[in-house]
Amino acid sequence: MHLAGASSVGRSFAEPAATWDVNLGGTIALLEALRLGAPDVTTLIVTSGEIHGRVPLEDLPVTADTPLRPISPYGASKAAADLAAGQYRAAYGVRAVRVRAFNHVGPGQDARFVIPNVARQIARAERDGLEWIDVRVGNTGTRRDFMDVRDMVRAYVLLLQRADPDAVYLACSGRSIPVSDLVDGLARNARIPVTFHADPALVRDGEQPDLYGSPARLRADTGWTPEIPIDTTLADTLDWWRERVARENEDEE
Repeated sequence: MHLAGASSVGRSFAEPAATWDVNLGGTIALLEALRLGAPDVTTLIVTSGEIHGRVPLEDLPVTADTPLRPISPYGASKAAADLAAGQYRAAYGVRAVRVRAFNHVGPGQDARFVIPNVARQIARAERDGLEWIDVRVGNTGTRRDFMDVRDMVRAYVLLLQRADPDAVYLACSGRSIPVSDLVDGLARNARIPVTFHADPALVRDGEQPDLYGSPARLRADTGWTPEIPIDTTLADTLDWWRERVARENEDEE
């Protein structure tokens, strides 16, 4: 499973060359290794729903045939990696299965992303005995196709076992959720009151307001379907951060 890469959309705008080098260059290095040494080994080339970029709302859900219109260096570099995998399959017969993964969240995710960042702030406030916490957030009105990372991993395993290497798969839930619903869900699981305020510095101009995909081909070819409710995901994520910040406090002592 090729999951290595620069994964932050926001950081890609500040570091476009490095993002391209890692996401496209790294993928080509892997594809070359497969071409030369292991062309019959099934390998998942995991990219992102962000490669579709600007999608008119009336054209949702995204499918494998939706045009690629990336609007960030991250999305563009992943789109190029997706195309490279398709070319290596067509030209050399490499068993590179293309998987466009949409947003996934859960325990263990890096705090650079919005949901783990909010969970970490809540966990630290609880640990420090604060009576309440006010959390800075960006545009919580955007909608994205979120699902639990553990469901995503199951999809990857099934694709390794059953995927058609000539097909393109979308790993997603098939519906979108407002980011506000997720941060509100974390607040409901908090042990102290939580309020939110929008910080303009965290808002990206021109952001796609809604994006979700169709998992129809993934389901048809593998039998996969997501199983973990998003409320469980949020509760487990917050519990994971409680354990982590408790260890941070022990290390400081």
